[in-house]
Amino acid sequence: MQLGPTCMFGGDFNAHNIKWGSHKTTTRGKHLKSFAEKAGLDIIASPTPTRYGLFSASFIDLAITKNFLYPYDINSVPELSSDHNPVIVNFYFNYRTPKPDKIIKTNWKKYTTELCNLSTHPIHTINNIDDLDKSVESLTEEILNAHKNNSKEIDPKIAKTNSKLREIHTLRNKAKRDWQTTRNPSFNRLYNYYNNQAKRLKKEIYHTEWRDKLIALQPSDNTLWDTAKKMRKKHTKISALNGPTRIAFTNTDKAEVIADSLQNQFTLNNLTDTETENLVTHTINEFNKIDTFPPLPTPNPIDIIKYIRKSWRIAIVVPILKPGKDPSSYRPISLLPTLSKVTEHFILTQLNEHLNNNNILIPYQFGFKPKLSTTHQLLRAVEFITSGFENRFCTGAVFLDIQKAFDRVWINGLIYKLISHNIPSSLIKLITTFLANRQFKVRIGNTLSKLHHIQAGVPQGAKLSPCLYSLFINDIPQKHNTTLRIYADDTAILTKNKNLKYITSALNSHLKELNSWFTKWKIAVNPSKTELVLFSKRRKLNKGKIYLQNTEIPWSQETKYLGVTLDANLNWKAHINYIRQKFRDNCRKLFPLITRNSEMNLENKVLIYTAILRPVLTYASPTWTYASKNYFKYIDSCQNIILRQISKARWFMRNEDIRHALNIPPIKEFIKNLSINFFNNLENIDNSAIQELDAYTPNLNTRRPRAILL
Repeated sequence: MQLGPTCMFGGDFNAHNIKWGSHKTTTRGKHLKSFAEKAGLDIIASPTPTRYGLFSASFIDLAITKNFLYPYDINSVPELSSDHNPVIVNFYFNYRTPKPDKIIKTNWKKYTTELCNLSTHPIHTINNIDDLDKSVESLTEEILNAHKNNSKEIDPKIAKTNSKLREIHTLRNKAKRDWQTTRNPSFNRLYNYYNNQAKRLKKEIYHTEWRDKLIALQPSDNTLWDTAKKMRKKHTKISALNGPTRIAFTNTDKAEVIADSLQNQFTLNNLTDTETENLVTHTINEFNKIDTFPPLPTPNPIDIIKYIRKSWRIAIVVPILKPGKDPSSYRPISLLPTLSKVTEHFILTQLNEHLNNNNILIPYQFGFKPKLSTTHQLLRAVEFITSGFENRFCTGAVFLDIQKAFDRVWINGLIYKLISHNIPSSLIKLITTFLANRQFKVRIGNTLSKLHHIQAGVPQGAKLSPCLYSLFINDIPQKHNTTLRIYADDTAILTKNKNLKYITSALNSHLKELNSWFTKWKIAVNPSKTELVLFSKRRKLNKGKIYLQNTEIPWSQETKYLGVTLDANLNWKAHINYIRQKFRDNCRKLFPLITRNSEMNLENKVLIYTAILRPVLTYASPTWTYASKNYFKYIDSCQNIILRQISKARWFMRNEDIRHALNIPPIKEFIKNLSINFFNNLENIDNSAIQELDAYTPNLNTRRPRAILL
C-alpha cells in the first residue's frame, strides 16, 4: 500500500474467508485476512455473492481500504452477462451521525382518561361524505394528540465502556503501533498479551450483564415473556429471491417481488360456472336497488351507513417466510389500521349476533367459535374412529387441502351468500365496502413496496375474515353416509363400515359432489396435498381407489390434522415422537434461561416450564390419553429431565422428590386432571355436534378418549 496514506483498491482476489461471507476459508483467504490485520487495512465485501458458478456462489470480488473512515454501502449488482457481478461502493462524504432513537414512555392511565373526554362527533352534524371524512380525520388527530400529550421521550441508556477495558484497549493499541513501527518482537508479545486480556474482560463483562438481566426478569412487567418470545421466535433474514426478471438482493427488490407474487395470489381461481355467476350477479344487482336501511336524521345521505374510510382498507402485509420456498409460498399477514380494527369489531359483533340468533352456521364448523377449540374437533374425529374399532369397523378419512383458502374467496359469491342468509342490509353494505377496492403494501425491514390492488379474498389478520370465510363455505354439501370435521379451512370427511367397498363408494360419492361445489364457488383444492388414511385394526386390507378431480389420491399410513399426528392404527406412537422432538427443540431455544448455570430464580424457571414448555407435551391430550403406558414414560422422562435441569438436582435426588419440592404433578396425573375438566365442560357447550358425542361409561378394556376417567 505505497499509493498514499489514504487509498482504496478492489478486484477479484479469488480468496475465500468466512469473515466476508464465504462458506469456507481457503489458504489464500487466510493469508489475505492476516496481511490486512497486520498492515492496518480494512476489507470491504458485498453482503451478497459477487460470482455465480453453475452450482455455487462466492464472495471473491473485494475492496481494500486504508485510513478510509467514511461510511459506505457496497452492493453486488446482477447486471452484466459475465459470471462476475459488478460491485458498486458508495461512500458518504457529507455524513452526519444519526441521533439514537428515542424511547417513548406513555402514561396509559392518563391517556385513557383523555380519550374518554374527547369531543363527540354527533352524526346529525354530518351532511355528506366530505363532512364524514373531516370528522374521522379530526377524531384520528385527537387520538394521536392524546397519545402525544401523555407520552414523553426518554434518551436510551447508552452503555458506557468499562474504564478498565478502555485502559487495556489504550495499552493494546500503543503496543500495536510500536510493533508496526519497530518490528520489535517484545512489542508483538505485549500486544498479544493485552489483546487476550481485553477478550477475557469483554467475556466477563458480557456474562455479568447477562446474569444481571436474568436476575431482573419478572413475569409481572412482561420482561420474562418478552425474553422467552425472542428466543423462541428469532428473526430470520430474507435471503435473495428469484424474481421474474432478475434476482432480488435488496429489501426494496424483495418487497416488490413478494408484492407482485401476492397480487397474483389475491385473484380468483380459474374456475367457471356460468349459471352460478349469472345468479350471483343478478341477486347482487337486485339487492343494490333496495334501500332498506335504518333511518338517519335528515339530511344525512344513505351512503354514510356503508362508509369505510379508504385509508382503512390499505393493509401493510408482513410475509411469514418458510425457508427454501419461493415467494408464492409465503403467508401474507395483513396489518390493518387501528380504527379499521375497531370498525371491524362493531361489524363482527352485529354479524355474530344475527348468526347466533338465527342459528345460521353449520354445527360442524368449529373455527373461531366461543368455547370451541381444535381439541373439540379432534375429539369428534377420534371418537368416531375408535367407536368403529370397538365394532370392528374401518374408517376412511379424506383430509382436504384447500389452496389459498382465505386469499381467493370469491367476494361476489360471499355477498350473494350474505344476502341468502338474510343478513341485515346495512351490514352487507358495510362488508361490501370493507372488501371492495382493497390495497396493500409489503413491508420488509423498514422498506415498503408500491401499492398493489387486491381482487379477491378476505385479509388474513382481519377480525372479520374467519367469520366471513365460515359463511362462504357454510353450504358445503353433506351426505347421509359421511360426516364432516371442519375447523376454519381444515376440512376432513369421514365414513366407517365393515365393508371397504362401501367406504370407497361413500367417499367417492361425496368427493364428486364436493368437486362440483368447489367449481361452482371458485374454490381450488390441491389433490397432491390431500391426504387419505384408512383407520383399521385389520392387517390385510383391500383398499379401493379414491378420486378427487379425476386424480387418484394415494393411501397414507398417517396424517397431521390440526397439529396432531393420526396414524392408521391410532396407537399415537408417531404423535408422541413428534411432541417429544418439538419439546426438545423448544428447550434448546430457551436453554440460556433454564440451564443449570442460569442465574434466573427458580420460580421463573418453573414458570417458563409450566407456561411454555409443558403445553407442548399436553396439546390436545384429552384425545390421546388412552395411549400405551410405555408412551407416557417417554413424555414423563421429558418432564423429569427438564425439572432436574432447572432445579440443579444432583444425581442421587429422586424425581418424585423434585416434583414434590416444585409442586408439579406427574405428567400423567396432570393430563388426567386436564381431561376430567375438559369432558365435564362438554355439557356446557351449546353445539349439536358436541352433544351428539357418545356419553359412554369407560371400562378397563376401553380404548377410547374417556378411558382416562377411570
